[in-house]
Amino acid sequence: MNQTNSGVLRSVFYDLDLSKWSRTPKKSVVKRDINANRKYGHWTPDYNFKTPTPPPYPNWDINTTRPQPYRAFRHKYSITMAIRNMDFHQWIELDNEWLKFHNHKLERTREKKQELCVTSPEARDAAFELLDELWNYLPHRYPSLFQQTPDGLSNLVTGESWSFKNGTKEDPMYIAAMLLQDDIAIMIEQEDGQYVLKGGAIMLAGFWRLKDKFNLPLSAIHTSGDVPKYKEKLQTGMEKFFIRQTCDKPVVRNNYFIQTDGNLPWSKSIGDEDKDVVVRDKV
Repeated sequence: MNQTNSGVLRSVFYDLDLSKWSRTPKKSVVKRDINANRKYGHWTPDYNFKTPTPPPYPNWDINTTRPQPYRAFRHKYSITMAIRNMDFHQWIELDNEWLKFHNHKLERTREKKQELCVTSPEARDAAFELLDELWNYLPHRYPSLFQQTPDGLSNLVTGESWSFKNGTKEDPMYIAAMLLQDDIAIMIEQEDGQYVLKGGAIMLAGFWRLKDKFNLPLSAIHTSGDVPKYKEKLQTGMEKFFIRQTCDKPVVRNNYFIQTDGNLPWSKSIGDEDKDVVVRDKV
């Protein structure tokens, strides 16, 4: 643990050989950022970093584990990015609605898979990196649902098996989405510094379509969706934040919207999903 004594930060550890508490000054270690002066769209891989392997989710059960309760509103509302540091162990949240989400995705992709899942060549490496992270994370966090195989993952509940460790003809974003409850999007940094949507599996968004946002930069994704106060309050901070983000400092945010029907994949209040232009019904 850490404690402060007369303004001096010291680390405290238990010395097993002497069976007593020892105190030694803690030397500060400055981690060199190998990408501090990089050009937009270019990175040097940090091979010293490895994503921590999570412990099993305590008492997780596909039938009884309820969704995490998140408080959507506070007593004082202000528009911010609302991000916070993320514990690596809590990266992927699954609950007793996993099967419901999964079945919705199966039904949706039977009808319009090509519209719902796209991975551009520019995002393909990132998509397979995502699958590799899920290959390590999911069987350790949810061992009653997923099992590692030499070339992928098996689902112990549905009997599905996904092969991707040695490449696959399947869309990698589709595979990732079928493992999770969430929809997934990959933004790729361009050489002008903008982040552009280059890969996605958007199956249960409720109110927006991948084809309307694909290949758009971060700003246009939000402004085309009429996000309130985006230009005034969010745009500059979000664009700078994406550029500064590093793999060892993940963040999380919770978003919400209110839907006036129970149709999770697509809300009829938004209009007809299959029309060229979607227009929200007036209230």
